[in-house]
Amino acid sequence: MHFKTTFFLLLALAVLAGVLWISSDAPPRAVRTRSVARKLLPLEPEKIKYVSFSREGNFITCHHEQGQWMLHKPLLARADAERINRLLAGLEMLVVNETISAAQRQARNLTLADYGLDNPRARLVIGDAERRYLLAVGQDAPLKNSVYVQLDNGDDVLATSTNLWAIIPREVAELRDHRLLQGSAFYVRRLDLRCPPGPLLQLVKEGSEWVLNKPLLARADAGKVAALLEQLFALTAREFVTETMSDPAAYGLNDDELRLQVSLWQEGENNVERLLFGQPVYAESNALYAAHRDAHTVFT
Repeated sequence: MHFKTTFFLLLALAVLAGVLWISSDAPPRAVRTRSVARKLLPLEPEKIKYVSFSREGNFITCHHEQGQWMLHKPLLARADAERINRLLAGLEMLVVNETISAAQRQARNLTLADYGLDNPRARLVIGDAERRYLLAVGQDAPLKNSVYVQLDNGDDVLATSTNLWAIIPREVAELRDHRLLQGSAFYVRRLDLRCPPGPLLQLVKEGSEWVLNKPLLARADAGKVAALLEQLFALTAREFVTETMSDPAAYGLNDDELRLQVSLWQEGENNVERLLFGQPVYAESNALYAAHRDAHTVFT
């Protein structure tokens, strides 16, 4: 019995040794590696402080300052932070689909003009506190859904996704903040409403309660005040009519013709915004001309 057990143990060891010998002589298996696509722009969106676009004759610049995005050209105004953040995220996702070196172009007797980069259809500049990147955008590539670009006037012509066209705005209105009021209803401490020729309606928040100060002293309905504030902060501009209002009366925005003036104070007496609402855009219209007090921009 011991002999049989020993025999089977020796047989098992011999088989195992043979397997190990075969495995050691077998050719090594290929290790699969996933190629990592090269990013078009080495961006960290949260660090970007400046971005500019040139397209179809329009030039737009935006700066991130004091915690918010501002348009600087062609006008000074608040920018739509959500739109810019989506734009930056889209740029970060772009990858290089093809690289054509200067030597390759020379061998094929091609120049930048053959890629539409002698006179780019659009330009984009983006940067953080350390440096800025210039991206010139040329013509669409034969490669499906690709467009030719040039980074920092480099020797290489690159192909990237045509999604780039959806990122670059055509006009400033696409990047402009359409909200009429900054901040949040939560931080409002005082609200004045005047509908000429009626009296001033003044509401002041004292602790957690709203108090009606004018035209009489009384406790206000906190729920109705909160609903009114939410509606005011939800207002957006449909269209920017002009940036150079010279005659407020033309829009019903002079003091004698105002339909409504709204004044809001948030966290301090000096933090006030005043909105003016004038005449309807046209007869039977539910859209009004509006503006901020002491500003020259008119919107509807």
